[in-house]
Amino acid sequence: MVANRGWRSSSISRLAALFNALIGALFAASAIASCQGDAGAPLPPLADAGLDAVAWDAGFAGSPCRGCLEATCVNETAACKGNQECSTFYACLLGCPTSDGGPADPNCKATCPQPVGSVGVDVYERLVKCSETAKTNCEACSDGTPASCKHPLTCQQCSPTVLQNPCAKCWIESCCDTFYACDDAAECLAVSDCVGECSNTQCFSQCFQLHPSHAQVWLDDNACFSFFCDDACDNPFRPTPECAACQKGPCVKEHLDCETDAGCFVLKLCLSGCTDDKCIAACIDAAPAHAADLLENFQLCTQHHCGGAC
Repeated sequence: MVANRGWRSSSISRLAALFNALIGALFAASAIASCQGDAGAPLPPLADAGLDAVAWDAGFAGSPCRGCLEATCVNETAACKGNQECSTFYACLLGCPTSDGGPADPNCKATCPQPVGSVGVDVYERLVKCSETAKTNCEACSDGTPASCKHPLTCQQCSPTVLQNPCAKCWIESCCDTFYACDDAAECLAVSDCVGECSNTQCFSQCFQLHPSHAQVWLDDNACFSFFCDDACDNPFRPTPECAACQKGPCVKEHLDCETDAGCFVLKLCLSGCTDDKCIAACIDAAPAHAADLLENFQLCTQHHCGGAC
């Protein structure tokens, strides 16, 4: 959904964009087991390098947080434990203290030796990436921050308004900072006017290129608007409530990292109109490499956490 400032004189209009559709044909990935069963029970040690001296009933090793993270990141954990360098890091991490069974103490974690070899670095980064994503789905690992506040755009402190239009009311009361940052800048309003005339992805790209100084301001505001106001604005392309709750909960960071990046935004829009592999390949070829990575991160997070909901 694209934010349209026309509500000042009429009801909000929207472009027919399938921004929330999942592009299943883009990235093939195996489903990874979600956190099920007794996450509080310590998991048994594996006979891997560096793990034989861990006290499995104490610290992070015996915490509910560790149990949930390993149940969520099954493949990534196994790969790390199977690599000597990563296994050494992991043994150190498991020995770190926790607070009330939560995540490992960050100061202790910072002292653990990180891999330097290419294979070790790869499995380590995959584990860290999955763990950071999984934290939002593991109550034991929570830092108390609501899932909807896991990204700066979703934590704006806005005041109630007297607006009667439910769509406009949602926008101003949820996205006041980004709304006024755009509304007070002629260049951002120019981006808004430009994309409002678009009917294809090339047009969106051209609008961002024509107004480079404020394309990011518009993207941030549009991402916040889409995040909060799908229902209030009756977006006909919004996902099911179950899918939306997952995408905007455990996967909020990955969702908004893509929506606020011009390349990923355009790539997602391009793919939403594809019906065959040729179209998919053309969209990917036209996108910058980092855009495909951002979209893949979102796709993998959704596969990890949302299952059949999406």
